[in-house]
Amino acid sequence: IAASKELAIEESLVKIKQTWENLDLDIVSYREVPKIYKLRNTEDVFTVLEEHRIILSSMKSNRAHLHFSKEIDKWEQRLCQISDAIEIIIQEKRNALKALCVNGLMDLFND
Repeated sequence: IAASKELAIEESLVKIKQTWENLDLDIVSYREVPKIYKLRNTEDVFTVLEEHRIILSSMKSNRAHLHFSKEIDKWEQRLCQISDAIEIIIQEKRNALKALCVNGLMDLFND
């Protein structure tokens, strides 16, 4: 039984790795505004992130995870970094758009 649990954990880790190796982030220009880009389909990415976090968490509740604990911890850290990076991209786009709006208003007053 322990061997089958370890095999299940190993297979799940392989699937997680393959998912992130093959996941394409769709970054496009935002309404043709120079130097402002947006990340499309972030909901899909956040869904995968959450699914993988749940999978990793459930692995840790199993005693068979001890053999894979370093790799599980590594993936938890990577998923946090991916999530943080996406949040930064989203926030920076918002900040750039706010700056464009403010600059556009300033241009109106200066004319």
